[in-house]
Amino acid sequence: MKKKGGRGNAKMGQIVPDVAAGIESNVAFGPSRKCVDRAANVAFQEPAAANVSYIENHTVPQLVTRTCVNPGTFVNEQTGTMALKPFDRDEGEITAVSLANVLILPAKTSTDRVRAVATWIREWIDLPVYLRHLGITVRRENRSGEHPCLCPLHGDTEPSMYANRERGIWYCHACSISGDAAEMVRHMYGMRFGDAVRKVLKDVRQLLLKGDTRVLLAKPGEVYRAWLDWGKSRRTRGQTLHKRETTIVSNSLLKMQRREQAHKYASDLCLSHDAQNYLRNRGLDANTIRMYGIGWDQMTNSIVFPNRDAVTGNVLGFTYRSIVPTSKKRYRNTPDDSLFQKGAVLFGLYEVLEEAKRNKTLYLVEGGFDAILLRQELRVPAAAMQASHLSIEQACLIERVVGKDVKIYVVRDNDKAGEQGVELSKKTLQSKGFDYEVLRPKDVFKDIAEQLQTEKQERMRTMDKINHMKNLLEKLPLSVTVQQVNQYLENIEPSVLSADERLTYHLLYRVTEHLEAALYDLTYLNGKVAAQGRLYKNSSGRYAIDEDHYFTCGETIEILVNEDEDGGYWVRTRIEHNGDDYYAVDRPKINLQGTMARVRYL
Repeated sequence: MKKKGGRGNAKMGQIVPDVAAGIESNVAFGPSRKCVDRAANVAFQEPAAANVSYIENHTVPQLVTRTCVNPGTFVNEQTGTMALKPFDRDEGEITAVSLANVLILPAKTSTDRVRAVATWIREWIDLPVYLRHLGITVRRENRSGEHPCLCPLHGDTEPSMYANRERGIWYCHACSISGDAAEMVRHMYGMRFGDAVRKVLKDVRQLLLKGDTRVLLAKPGEVYRAWLDWGKSRRTRGQTLHKRETTIVSNSLLKMQRREQAHKYASDLCLSHDAQNYLRNRGLDANTIRMYGIGWDQMTNSIVFPNRDAVTGNVLGFTYRSIVPTSKKRYRNTPDDSLFQKGAVLFGLYEVLEEAKRNKTLYLVEGGFDAILLRQELRVPAAAMQASHLSIEQACLIERVVGKDVKIYVVRDNDKAGEQGVELSKKTLQSKGFDYEVLRPKDVFKDIAEQLQTEKQERMRTMDKINHMKNLLEKLPLSVTVQQVNQYLENIEPSVLSADERLTYHLLYRVTEHLEAALYDLTYLNGKVAAQGRLYKNSSGRYAIDEDHYFTCGETIEILVNEDEDGGYWVRTRIEHNGDDYYAVDRPKINLQGTMARVRYL
């Protein structure tokens, strides 16, 4: 009688002998038809009814059970032949060796099958144990439930890779790549993904044949049932849900604790004159310190920068900058946990998010001081990667909260790490489809923060001279003089004056006009800047800096001209309308859309 088999059974003749080589094996590949061998020693039985439709429609060889003869157990209804009752897989009869015998992926198979096996590997293979099998240094689990590892892909000396046993994936902060066990094999050995999956199965089989079941995340019987379903069964669904709920509660507590920590650090800043002087010498003003919530940690004598969620503003973790001169490690961060992952946040993005979304621009820098000084001095939206390059998680964060159409300006440092890092950042931005441009500080400066700090000090020295001149002018009794001269001039009738007297009268009148303009300018200079930002058109069609500051005809405004040439310079002018659009009177050719502008309180 000719036996019929499903798809994938055409080459069973070559597969069965290899699989059934071990006499104690309990599972083998075979045809799906009910039969009893002639020696009455082995019989094949259809899988459970619940699995029949799935297996028959699947393109992989069907799994059937092999048992020992028990004539009193099962009778074939058609032939009356005594057959076998399959063993109960729930009774733990599947051993590590019998499981190893079925972990085979044929050389010629579909991509869907390979992906199904990769899913099974992520769910049921202990990733840290397997990474150790590959010779990778894997350290003990940290508080966040991850294993720090020395990444073999770039020659780690300090752990920059983390392996998550629960999720079956790893991530390297230095390489900015992640994956599962098969991906690690693919990168290490230069294999194709399908070959990498087969190597993982081969390595797991070798460990199981040696009796080492630590590579499994469950008992061999449970792992076998998952293999039978080709990844459809997921590990401990109930426990995973419970863990997720516990994590949510834990994160709520962490948020509350870190919010209180941030308040304490910020309030303690006033206790340290050294910390205040350090921030002042780095060029930070009081408003900037309050805006970013910068504080001081008394225990480590460190400046503290809160890392906030880009949308909610919740404090996720902290970056500490030691101000102790003898400190060997200047920077440290809150250890990665369920709430904070350094490579997945951008410092300062929350503070400039609205401006970045409105202007469709974002400046990315390496350090926190770089981002703060760019925002303070140049009034541009800047965020810090807190590394030499942009990670894929940070790129996804920008895409999610700012938008895909934002223009990215990557400001690199003038060192080898900055040169290498910008190449990695470019690849990441290209992979996400961002429009970007690379900038760098002047060659004499190591980073943009040093350049801005130095330029600010030069400006302050120049402003000291200018302020001295302004103080001298303010000490002159101009207001009294102008008032008295105007009173005299008002009481004079020009028509009764002689030719010489009339000339004197008009020149004095012009002098008083200039003095009045000078008094207005001095008063204007003493006014504080009320708002500053890039102009955009609001819903009323007027140019605005923000919702509270917009401009109509005749209103005074300051605009930054020649911004691309050494930072540009400010010009005081007024806004008028030509019938088509608003324009600046002293700079009518400038497009106001996107121009940096500010307004003062008078």
